[in-house]
Amino acid sequence: GESEDDGDGDTAQDGHHQHHAAVNETPAYEIALVSPDQTDHQDGHLPLHAPELPPHIPDVDDDAAIAVQDPQADLLQWHYRLNHTPFSKLIAMSKQGILPANLARAHPPTCSSCLYGAMTRRPWRTKSSPSSIELSPIQAPAQCISVDQLVSKQTGFLAQLKGRLTTQRYRVVTLFIDHFSRLKYAYLQTDSTSSETLRAKKAFEAFALLYGHTVKHYHCDNGRFADNAWLNDVEISHQTISFCGVNAHHQNGIAEKAIRDLQEQSRKILLHAQTRWPEAMHLSLWPYALRTACYVSTVIPAQ
Repeated sequence: GESEDDGDGDTAQDGHHQHHAAVNETPAYEIALVSPDQTDHQDGHLPLHAPELPPHIPDVDDDAAIAVQDPQADLLQWHYRLNHTPFSKLIAMSKQGILPANLARAHPPTCSSCLYGAMTRRPWRTKSSPSSIELSPIQAPAQCISVDQLVSKQTGFLAQLKGRLTTQRYRVVTLFIDHFSRLKYAYLQTDSTSSETLRAKKAFEAFALLYGHTVKHYHCDNGRFADNAWLNDVEISHQTISFCGVNAHHQNGIAEKAIRDLQEQSRKILLHAQTRWPEAMHLSLWPYALRTACYVSTVIPAQ
């Protein structure tokens, strides 16, 4: 009887030591990630085989996740944080001391959202040679402002903080670009009427006045900007205006290029957000992606 009890005790004790050995061999990261309800309730120890967890994807808003050891991964995280700013600008900002110095020696990684968002149709006809017309030199901010409008078939959500839910939606963006600093200012509109467009003009001039600048000249396409309401306000404000030729949108190339850049940047932001949080993302949020892209392009150095 005693021999059997001793044998059982030795067997139980050996099993207990084996159990501890198995727990000690469990990797530390698996022990830390096991929840309390997955432990062995009989002796309070962890199970012999901890469940395999998916690889952890760090949050881009977490400072600890940004301070990674790999410069390439660090560069990609800053690329996400700054709303898909080109890697060339991030490396330049690193050399200037604006961003961490380890980004300057990183090889630019591949961003799938940027690759997909910047895709366009391949041109099927050849383009003419570049124009040799020289523009008059611009020597100060607000000396010449290009204006153009972007009309979207996809309606944009109009945010509100109180009251009944509105049925109005954003459909138009009026974009102002300064020729001297290449500053962009986007104004969201529910329609493209003269009153809404004139309200955009007043908003931009108030924004420029905050920084001590007064708009002197506008350069725009024919159409809404040739209406009497816009022309009368230009005359009252002691400003001048110039127009592009008929079907000559290339004469307003600064505004056209700015619209394309903001469209591509907004598409990249929406695609990246859709992959990270598809339940909360919708195409109707494009106005805020565009305003974010416009703001980032303004605060980040151009070179």
